Amino acid sequence: MQRHHIPFVAALLVFNLVLPIAPVRALEGSDPSALAEAYFEQLYGFNALEAYESFRGPAHAVFAVARRWTRGSAKILIDVQAPNSFSKWALLMFHNRERSDDLFAYVPAWRRVHRLSAIDLELQVLFQLLPLGEFRPIAPGELEYTQLPDAEVEGEVCQVVEGRPRHRGLGFDRMELAISPKSGLALRTLVFKGANVIRRIMVAPEDIQKYGDRLLPVRRRITSPPDEGVTELVLRNLMLDPLLPNSLFTPHSLRKQRFPGF
Repeated sequence: MQRHHIPFVAALLVFNLVLPIAPVRALEGSDPSALAEAYFEQLYGFNALEAYESFRGPAHAVFAVARRWTRGSAKILIDVQAPNSFSKWALLMFHNRERSDDLFAYVPAWRRVHRLSAIDLELQVLFQLLPLGEFRPIAPGELEYTQLPDAEVEGEVCQVVEGRPRHRGLGFDRMELAISPKSGLALRTLVFKGANVIRRIMVAPEDIQKYGDRLLPVRRRITSPPDEGVTELVLRNLMLDPLLPNSLFTPHSLRKQRFPGF
């Protein structure tokens, strides 16, 4: 496979360490809110520079993600490197706690920064390769949790937690997390709109690695309607807790296409 140089993260040191996974404490009797919020904190609760590849059938994308996490909310910048038809695209997401998130894009054909709508996301094939829901953190207090019966997922008996949004801006009605007793990560996530599953995310236990003191999924399989095609999202490189300047997370940064090196 062709290797892509990602200038956004050109100067980062890659901590892609494959270390043994130490079992976490047994989950029996855990409070569902504490269990789910510990999972989301493990997955999103830190500053990061991440490099990803994604695959959907013959289609392929390469992109970098910068996330700044402050007091339970996030700013997220996504720099698309491939395919060539989208290689100058850059996206900026502001995570909002009480309303819909703000999402902006720089597209060369538009020659300006444009606020994206739900229709924009549906019409652009890029967003099948760029599953934005996987980069948008769930902050403490955004969902109300209840316990569901345990379920066997990927060969492990997992504790299942249901989360329901406290406000309508998240775009779904409920979420089910099947959380592993070994890693504390969700091996299966089901996202519902009404009675329908609109997104299914699966993680195999062998696709969990340790970075510093965190366990993170390095490969996720995401299924969504209408065609039930599978998007495979692969974490290639990661820098934990970099210093990210305020100037990075601005529409001006998108327009100038001058992303700082680290």
